[in-house]
Amino acid sequence: STPTLWAIVAYDGAIACFLAGLLRWRKRLWPYAAVVCLAATIILWTPWRTDAEITFIDVGQGDSAFVRAPNGETMLIDGGDRYGLSDMGQRVVAPFLWGNHTRRLDYVIVTHSDRDHIGGLPYVLDHFSVGALVVGPGDQDAELMIALLEQCAGLQIPILRVKAGDKLKFGSATVEVVHPPGDWPAHSSDNDQSVTLRVSWPGLSALLTGDIESDAEARLAQEDIQATILKVPHHGSKTSSSVPFVESVDPKIAVFSTGRAGQRSVLGEEVLQRYRERNILSYRTDTLGGIRITQTPGGLLVEGARQQRGYPIPPGGE
Repeated sequence: STPTLWAIVAYDGAIACFLAGLLRWRKRLWPYAAVVCLAATIILWTPWRTDAEITFIDVGQGDSAFVRAPNGETMLIDGGDRYGLSDMGQRVVAPFLWGNHTRRLDYVIVTHSDRDHIGGLPYVLDHFSVGALVVGPGDQDAELMIALLEQCAGLQIPILRVKAGDKLKFGSATVEVVHPPGDWPAHSSDNDQSVTLRVSWPGLSALLTGDIESDAEARLAQEDIQATILKVPHHGSKTSSSVPFVESVDPKIAVFSTGRAGQRSVLGEEVLQRYRERNILSYRTDTLGGIRITQTPGGLLVEGARQQRGYPIPPGGE
């Protein structure tokens, strides 16, 4: 991340103190001053963020989202992919958390066991204090899930199994589990077993959907699932975002967590058009990078990482 002005000042101060020590001017004082300035550089490198936020982390073709409640509790939903030598938990998610001065996660949510959601979580569990790992009522026999549960046992991280109707204690925010129900068919697809949450506090509500597809959407469309922000199901695949579901959520903002050119993106143009026709503001991680949503006196503020840093937006970007 880009250092703050104060971090740059502290770094310059460390260099000045080091050079003063080399010149033997009050030699005993300057090395200690240099160490203090270096420590200040690390602490001040990124601004301390205390605002409530939902950030959709850019993990390429995969999912990972970070939530900070109004009174500071934190939650991570999924952790991106891990393939070959590329571990999104190590390369992207953990640096994002450290860069935002987060050392503890009250909850880590596993929506389902697909690798592009769960692959990066082992690194996160090893390097952060975690209050509890949250999983759904089914989908426990996949190889990656079994390994993750065994890792939690070794790290003494509690495991919470949830179903529709359950609520998580999350400070002043409300976290409702809206899918799957406890009697959801075990033979349904892994995607349709995705743990789906509605997170809300005054002025903001978000439906976080994992990879649910048509069967789960048909059930949810009969429920009260209205939310201001929708994490678009299954990366914008045409197997999801059915018209009844989108109309039931009735979001103002839709976020697509999807891959860039050259990755196995499943984003469908007809799905994008479905949101545009309803005047829903759409934001994509493949074009904007990470997407942070915070609450301001004037309403919700949506910031794309590429825009914040002054990078050009690729053609076709929302």
